[in-house]
Amino acid sequence: MKGNSVSVAVLAAVFVVGTFQLAAQSGAPEFGGVFSRSDAALYVAAGEVDSGDFSWTAASALELALRAGGDSARAEAAFTATVLNGSAAEAMIALATSMSLPSGSPFASGGALVVPLASDPASVLLLELRSLQLRLDLGEARLRAGRQVVNFGRGQAFSPADVFARRDLSGLSPARAPVDALRLSGPFGQFGGWDLVAAPRAEAEDGTYAARAWAWAFGVDGGLIAGRDGGRGDWLAAADVQFDLGATFRGEVLLRYSDSGDARVSAMAGLDWSLGDLLMGAEYYRNGDGAAGAVPLSGAPGAASEHYLFATLGWQAGDFASLSASALAELDEGLWAPALALTVDATQSADLVVALRGLADSGGVVSAALAATLELSF
Repeated sequence: MKGNSVSVAVLAAVFVVGTFQLAAQSGAPEFGGVFSRSDAALYVAAGEVDSGDFSWTAASALELALRAGGDSARAEAAFTATVLNGSAAEAMIALATSMSLPSGSPFASGGALVVPLASDPASVLLLELRSLQLRLDLGEARLRAGRQVVNFGRGQAFSPADVFARRDLSGLSPARAPVDALRLSGPFGQFGGWDLVAAPRAEAEDGTYAARAWAWAFGVDGGLIAGRDGGRGDWLAAADVQFDLGATFRGEVLLRYSDSGDARVSAMAGLDWSLGDLLMGAEYYRNGDGAAGAVPLSGAPGAASEHYLFATLGWQAGDFASLSASALAELDEGLWAPALALTVDATQSADLVVALRGLADSGGVVSAALAATLELSF
């Protein structure tokens, strides 16, 4: 909390100003959410196969979202509460023990507040604020303040130009994590635009700050980024590009130049293409940022692999079902993580997802999970 004290104060001031604008505008609030229940059977290899290699975990999650506002001011908030049972909860409790925390005390992990439940020693409650932001339209410019996803990159699984948004590859599809920031955006004529983003910290020099300019011309969409990552003592320069030649090609490159004179380059190259009902994509990532830029495939701390691949294949099997397959590979360590998912639209507001995920190396299967998830939207 201390590290975010300045950003909280700045964002609170913007929210106070925006509240008056929201109050002066008409428009009914929009409320919605998703309830999901997921059960999974897990296998983790540990020598000879026995009953100890198998376990069960479950997650019951409620996500609530509220949006309100008018033409020139809007506010939104999204909050998620998740109850974990079984092996996932036990892993969280073991993490608290390794941190030498008092038994039963809440702690922060991965952007969420973890609360052990005293009523069940194998259950924990995860509380996460996914979004809390205010948007103000200032003529041609737009100011967004609060917890938000700042999307600078173009990659699906890998995006080195996304200097604000940490990638989350723990789900069936890649996602960007939100950040507390101020973002001012505007256009350059009809075919371009600019962004100024600040994610301050308690000490101003520890924050992350960046400017981006982008433009579209002759079928090519590209952008340039310059910034400062004060927490790591790096100056940042990045470029991204995307164009369509039957298939959609995209690329990104990021240069980090440290205060000590160390230069590190990371890059991504990818493409997407379609063939009838099949949608295909692939990406290559060259990690030049050591452990800080590594993708945690194995979960082992300190891994710093340099070369990664990602591939995905989707098939729309009629109006009510789709099948998707993907694989993430860590080439240096010989690890790869395949996933297969079947999604069925049970009703207009309910989806059933059955997924099989695994992790394998040259010696065979390291772990596997078979999960069924029911999502109800309202």
